[in-house]
Parts: sequence; structure tokens; C-alpha cells
Amino acid sequence: MSELKVNKVTPRSGTTVTIGDSGEHLALAGNIGLGGATPTTSGTGITFPATQSASTNANTLDDYEEGTWTPTLAGGFSTAPTSYTSQGGSYVKIGRFVYFQFDLNANGVIADGSRIEFSGLPFTTGSDSVFYGGAQVSYQISFNTNNGDVYHIPPNNTLIRVYNNAGSDRAGNSANVNLNNQLLMYGFYQV
Repeated sequence: MSELKVNKVTPRSGTTVTIGDSGEHLALAGNIGLGGATPTTSGTGITFPATQSASTNANTLDDYEEGTWTPTLAGGFSTAPTSYTSQGGSYVKIGRFVYFQFDLNANGVIADGSRIEFSGLPFTTGSDSVFYGGAQVSYQISFNTNNGDVYHIPPNNTLIRVYNNAGSDRAGNSANVNLNNQLLMYGFYQV
């Protein structure tokens, strides 16, 4: 039989605390605030603080966040985009992992021999792991890098780098590369 010990319960007005009649579950009507976060009254759920209250226990979920970010072309061209037809991204951060997606459509880009990079990821990647992160193209119009290209997110960075299947930088002037069209990408990485 499971046991739940409660030292003191002082429900606020309109909040109900119910301990199941078999003593095996706890039901809360309302929100739970963690780490000093003030529970909202707009619905039910667990509210994390606006700034992460990091735990020293690796098995403790201490952070959840949703938001937007702005992707940009950071390399692979000698002339920066004159404009972006679309330039938006969103993310969900759960603990140390960030899941992201973006839609990018650049105009007026002139490709050069430098490596293709996308910048602006919402959090800096970690430095204490062998694995950092990667990305995948889900849709593209005339952004045809060669088959086998890898989209890698290096440590201590907020950018995505494009490598060819031999592990070398994919340059903006390589065959079949066109940076003047739409690209949808998604991926995840560790902070």
C-alpha cells in the first residue's frame, strides 16, 4: 500500500485538495507551482518558474518552456539576404533538451565558398556531452544540397552547420545549392 504524508494543507479559495479514499492517489483541482512559480488561474497543470531553478539531481525535471526564435543565414554567402519572405521558428525546452523547427525564405543572397550555417537557436548547446544535436530538412524549394548532407549543431553554439557526406564543410557555392528559396527544418539538441 502506498503512503502519502501531508504535514499541512491550506487550500486557497477555490482550490480543492483531495486524497483518494483508498489512499493511493492525490488529486488536485487547480495548478501546481514549482520553484517559486506562481500558479496561473487560466487552467490546470504544473507551472514552472520563468527562470529555471536548476536541480543538482539529474533525475529531476526542473524546466519546461515554449517559445519562438528568429533563424538567420549565417554563412555560405558573400552578400547577406536583402530580405526574408519568411523567418520564424518555435521551440519546446524540456529539461536539457530543446526541440525546434523553423521556416526560412531568404531573398538576394549571393553564395560563396564558405560553409553554410544557420544561426539564432534559442539556447546554447552544451559542452559536457559527446552528443549535441542535429537537424533534418522537412521541406525545401531549390535548397538542394547534395545527398547525404548532415545538419549538425556543434558544442557551445547557437547555430546549425551543414557538412557533406565526407565530413567536410558544405560551401555555399557547391553544386545544387540555392539559398534564395524556402527551407523548413526541425531538430533537437542538448544544452
